[in-house]
Amino acid sequence: MAGGRRCAARSSFGGDGNGLSMARQSVVEFRAVPFVKLFLRKGKPPEYLRSVADAVHDALVAQANVPKDDRFQVIQELDDDALIAHPSYGGVNRSKDLIIIEITLNAGRTVDIKKNLYADIARRLQDAADVRPDDVLISLIEVTKENWSFGGGRATYA
Repeated sequence: MAGGRRCAARSSFGGDGNGLSMARQSVVEFRAVPFVKLFLRKGKPPEYLRSVADAVHDALVAQANVPKDDRFQVIQELDDDALIAHPSYGGVNRSKDLIIIEITLNAGRTVDIKKNLYADIARRLQDAADVRPDDVLISLIEVTKENWSFGGGRATYA
């Protein structure tokens, strides 16, 4: 099941003309489901952008129980004046190479898992793309599982 949890859902369907109804048990796989947005200044080559995206995804797989194939990312390159961040807020020393990472995912991870995820993202970015840890800003947005639709107009996990 590649790191997912299984949930059982009961659905009732219409009768068979005799006033009888049929019940069906369906099993929906409940996954970690991250949606990642990466914000950084314009000017980096495509290989750098791919290395950054890969490093973030690999950390999610390693630390947050995200299946390898559960990958949805958007890379947003911004003009200098469109990315505003205080250079030292939070006790760091940011440069123009700041990467802001916004991860929307299902709620439920412990504080320790989150701390390990933050550290692993920073380490992997440094190793893969030479990004200084002070230039990594991460925001997690936790949602409940019914807030996802992966197509077809269906609530995928509700």
